[in-house]
Amino acid sequence: MTISRNSGTKTAKPLVIAHRGEASSRPENTLAAFEAALAAGADGIECDSRLSADGVPVVIHDPTLTRTAGVRGKVGSRTLEQLRLLDAGEGESIPTLAETSDLCRGRALLCLEFKEVLAVAPSIAALKGHHAGGLMFCSFLPKALRACKDLWPEVPTLLITGSRNPNPVARWRESFPLSTIKRVDADGLSCHHSALSPKRAAQVRSAGLGLVTWCTVEEEEKPPRWFEKALEAAPDALVTTWPRKLLELLADSRRDYRGS
Repeated sequence: MTISRNSGTKTAKPLVIAHRGEASSRPENTLAAFEAALAAGADGIECDSRLSADGVPVVIHDPTLTRTAGVRGKVGSRTLEQLRLLDAGEGESIPTLAETSDLCRGRALLCLEFKEVLAVAPSIAALKGHHAGGLMFCSFLPKALRACKDLWPEVPTLLITGSRNPNPVARWRESFPLSTIKRVDADGLSCHHSALSPKRAAQVRSAGLGLVTWCTVEEEEKPPRWFEKALEAAPDALVTTWPRKLLELLADSRRDYRGS
């Protein structure tokens, strides 16, 4: 599998996927953050899908509203109309998945992460017949990816993994659970850069899988460190909350990029 902006030929350098949009400069998972990322030249947008009380897929990361909207309660306890009244930051509202799809359609790869299995079917229903262009589903939850494949097998899926195990061998084993990937028929792996090396990246590709890598928000305060290590593994895509900065680093990089 190759990961590309519009499911075409892989570019010479990895795609840059904006994590929750350009969340470094705009309120995360808002249309403003997505628009800023696209304006910066990001190849893709990563966002999260959850359900409102009346079953509408909305784009928000946390299960609760406290951190991003400043009010108590769960996302799923409020209707879409009630969620619309909240301030997601700088006057931005919580967008629906349909609105996010409209913004990305024909402009960038939409990489949709599922935080809950229950959101899969309504989200796919909202996208089918509506989103034309690059689309990808990802999740830490194997059951969510299995549901994605059952409902829309043509859309590529990524299993997201991460491990804090200090033992590098064990960390890789936990980050590359091949039996799980095969069981849910995932098309690729999205793992933390610390688990990768050129040799391990080759293992992923030999299994016929696409490769995406990411780092924590704290690590991105000094992006060249993780960026240079990530490039050694020649991933298909890099996920970042600083798309503008990462695109500049890619443009300035003298590394001979050898992605497959």
